[in-house]
Amino acid sequence: MDQLISLIPPSAYEELEKYLKRTLRRISDRVDGQRQSEIFRREHQKKLAALAFHAKRLQSLPDDEAVAAMMSIPPFPCGSVALHYLTRARRDHVKALRRQRDRRIATLVDKGHTNAEIARRVGLSPSTVAKIAAQHSKGDLP
Repeated sequence: MDQLISLIPPSAYEELEKYLKRTLRRISDRVDGQRQSEIFRREHQKKLAALAFHAKRLQSLPDDEAVAAMMSIPPFPCGSVALHYLTRARRDHVKALRRQRDRRIATLVDKGHTNAEIARRVGLSPSTVAKIAAQHSKGDLP
C-alpha cells in the first residue's frame, strides 16, 4: 500500500481524497438503501399478517361492521383493503369447511356406505356425494 501511495504525486492527494470520500458515500448510501428496503419489506409483511388476522377474527360480523372495526385497528387499512381481507378470510373458511365435509364423505365411502345413505347423513344430494366419491377414488381430494 505504501508503494502505491508513493506513486501518487502529492499534488493529487486532495483530488484523491475527494474521490475516495465520494466513493465511500456511494457505498454507504447503497448499503443504507438496502437496509431500508429490507426494513420496509418486513414492516409490510407485518401489516399484511395483521390484516389477515383481524379479518379472520371479524369474519362473522356483517360487512359494514367488520370493515369499520378493521379500519379502527392498526395498520388502519382503507375500506376496500379491509373488505378484500374479510372476503378472503370468509372464502378460506368456506374452503376449510368443504374440505372437512369431503373428508367425512370419503371416510363414509371407505366404510362401505351407499351414496344415498351418505347423502341423507350429510344433507347433500346423492349426485353430489357421487361426484365427491369419484374425486376420492381418483385421489383428487386433499
